[in-house]
Amino acid sequence: MFDALETIITQTCHVCGMVDAKSRVPRDKFICTNCTRVFHADVNAAWNILHRAAGNVVLRRPGHKEGYKPTPAMLRSIQKSRQKRDKRAAVAVYLSV
Repeated sequence: MFDALETIITQTCHVCGMVDAKSRVPRDKFICTNCTRVFHADVNAAWNILHRAAGNVVLRRPGHKEGYKPTPAMLRSIQKSRQKRDKRAAVAVYLSV
């Protein structure tokens, strides 16, 4: 049962929900055949696991209304800002060595 779930999680786009074995290209890339978004395969699987584990939990910041749900564009924006922050931290560590 776990193998079947693992296969579904790794072949599902966390943004549009499309399940397709062709989306999971070799190595560490995931390219959705429906919405054409590109993700690191592990990150995409982690989002799918989060969505399954969270169930009806709504991710929202304090102060937002009860029905607030972040859009995929907002989630991508957050992801990009975290990637930039991580790159800056990696450069700072490299320069301090």
